[in-house]
Amino acid sequence: MPDDKNPSPLSLKATDTRDWYAWSPTPDEFHIIGEVQIPHPGIDLSLTPKSTQNDPSILLLDLNLKQRDGAWPMVPTWKNAALQKAPLTSVQVFYQGTKVADIPVRTVASTSGAESAAAKS
Repeated sequence: MPDDKNPSPLSLKATDTRDWYAWSPTPDEFHIIGEVQIPHPGIDLSLTPKSTQNDPSILLLDLNLKQRDGAWPMVPTWKNAALQKAPLTSVQVFYQGTKVADIPVRTVASTSGAESAAAKS
């Protein structure tokens, strides 16, 4: 049974997430990405909209952790959680009812393919 000394392998705290960023490259597009520290690499992450959304300009998301089958070494691992949706002003991520991140959405100018290729050179 999980306790403070031996937490469930599928539990985390707000401090176990970092580097959240939300952006809207076009009026019809929205992206969010952040990192979540999990106890081992055998856990998959997903973000899903909460069933109740109070303000249409703020997206409330649930962070979901799912244990994959198999034996996994207990090595703390950072994994990306990401989602793409319609444009918004803010995103809040929740894990088991507790807010773990509050991210403003930035509007960024997208670059053409030629500019992107030049930037990578």
